[in-house]
Amino acid sequence: MTRMQTLSIFLLSIIINACSSPDDIPKAESNPFGYIEAGSTLNAYSKTVNDTIGIEVLLISQVFSDSRSYDLDNDGKDDINFLCIGGGSDENTWGMNTHITPLDSHEIVVTECNHPWNRDSLSPFSLTKGSDISSQSYFKQKSKSTYGFAFTDDGSNGSGNCWGNEDYKFIGIKIKKEDSYAYAWIKLAIKTEDKNLEIIIDSFGSRE
Repeated sequence: MTRMQTLSIFLLSIIINACSSPDDIPKAESNPFGYIEAGSTLNAYSKTVNDTIGIEVLLISQVFSDSRSYDLDNDGKDDINFLCIGGGSDENTWGMNTHITPLDSHEIVVTECNHPWNRDSLSPFSLTKGSDISSQSYFKQKSKSTYGFAFTDDGSNGSGNCWGNEDYKFIGIKIKKEDSYAYAWIKLAIKTEDKNLEIIIDSFGSRE
């Protein structure tokens, strides 16, 4: 090939590239993952907290509560709230329960839990380690008429537990961002004994 032919081919390639539409140029993915596995810290923001949120119901005319909120994606804003609440003045009227409330327009993965005390019958779905949390999961925002989604209830009128006692499991959360979503997990256990109730938060992680 002569020097003139080589130069002609080079100039032709410049002209073709200059005429290409911007739509023809590959773009970087704005959300390269779109999911997270429960318990995974790969390419994720994660934190071990080892927190206990709990109450002891004393048989006096008083409501006992403990709550805590968490910033799951490290953006300076809380994304989720946990609440233990209970009370009662005697053995025939006491009760206590736990709730998780997604804040803003965030959502959690839920399932049916048909205890009579659970007004909307939905409870956080207990995920196992490695479960995918993505747009394919069954997410739900909290009902405006409740504290949030109930895990467990105990009291003089009966009890129900959607999770099991002291079994560590995972919750899946979808966090609404300005123009995308982040997906997150929380590892926790519920511990309930006579008039004592605890949510034990082990750790959490998220990625966008």
